[in-house]
Amino acid sequence: MFINVESGGTSRESGQFAKGEFLLIATGPEALVQTRPEIRALILPKVHMKQIGQFMMANVEISEGAENLGTLTISGTFGGDGLPCDLAFKSGIQTEELWKKMHPIPPEIVEAFWQDSRIPVQFWGRTHRAELLRWATEAKGSEDGT
Repeated sequence: MFINVESGGTSRESGQFAKGEFLLIATGPEALVQTRPEIRALILPKVHMKQIGQFMMANVEISEGAENLGTLTISGTFGGDGLPCDLAFKSGIQTEELWKKMHPIPPEIVEAFWQDSRIPVQFWGRTHRAELLRWATEAKGSEDGT
């Protein structure tokens, strides 16, 4: 979900678009064996999502200084169409390194999320914006949203 939207709207050529800071939440590589896996978060400072079919999507290059962790395709709210982005199934990115850099979300917020309440995660992300942005010096979506 976008924490701060720089711009957004609709264009005739590509449908809806949005640009800004994006709260990415993800489950780690061990998530396949857990009923309610740990969720971590970070804010990607520059994401440009565009409508592709019925989905809002972006390819995001994630790097820290000179260290490029790879490219991550995200879609919809939180990066996984309303669910956490599942790093266990992502290719093209150093998932272990990304997971280590992400911030743990407090257990009570995670539990509320798994009980189908997204509002605590959104509020937590907004109130911890500076902390979640700390390492993400450059993360940008491609201009075509793919």
